Amino acid sequence: ITLHHLLTHTSGGWTNQKNDPMFRNINMDHKEMITWTLKNQALENSPGEKYAYSNFGYCLVGRIIERLTGQSYDEYVRHNILRSCGAEAMTIAGKMDEPKDEHEVVYYQDNKPITNRMNVHRMDSHGGWVGTPTQLVNFALRVDGQPSPEDILKPESLKLMLRPSEANKGYASGWEVDTYGNYWHSGGLPGLSTMLIRTGRAYGDFCSAGFINSRDNEAGDKLMGLMFRIFKAIRRKV
Repeated sequence: ITLHHLLTHTSGGWTNQKNDPMFRNINMDHKEMITWTLKNQALENSPGEKYAYSNFGYCLVGRIIERLTGQSYDEYVRHNILRSCGAEAMTIAGKMDEPKDEHEVVYYQDNKPITNRMNVHRMDSHGGWVGTPTQLVNFALRVDGQPSPEDILKPESLKLMLRPSEANKGYASGWEVDTYGNYWHSGGLPGLSTMLIRTGRAYGDFCSAGFINSRDNEAGDKLMGLMFRIFKAIRRKV
């Protein structure tokens, strides 16, 4: 299994469709959970053969960053990526028994506040960040291929990041992609739906993010549809 397999969700197993390792054994730390998963959950396919979204794969990417840098995942990302994007205030969510950050919203499911917290802190590199839409847009503006503000990645790195895998032409490294130059990613947990979109020239070269502190089965699609309707309306006016 290569780093590219992990980034493109083509590792061959540990999917979020069933028995997602990231939502099992919630009291284990990263090392314990990874050890248990590798021992008890075998691959379902050969690496590179099929696309299957894997939260666990991105958990492993976080641990690779830690091994290579000698820093914790969140410390490295905040100081070396988010700081230069004007988004250093983003943080990893607290542990289950810790109170939420004072600026964090209340999350709702079925119109009721969620009181039992998931172990979002352990998710870190696959979806444990707490931030604002503005902070996400500040990040997206630095990986959009435009001359200003200056990107944090070289053009060849951006091209590689947005190149889809052979197993799924609609997914690259951490981004869903299409043939119109759009790339985006959604996120969802009980009580939360999010979307970050960078549109191609046909849709106006926008960077936009939308958050909802609630979720149903269609929330992601509804949010994305709303955002693209806004892009089209702005294009018509300008």
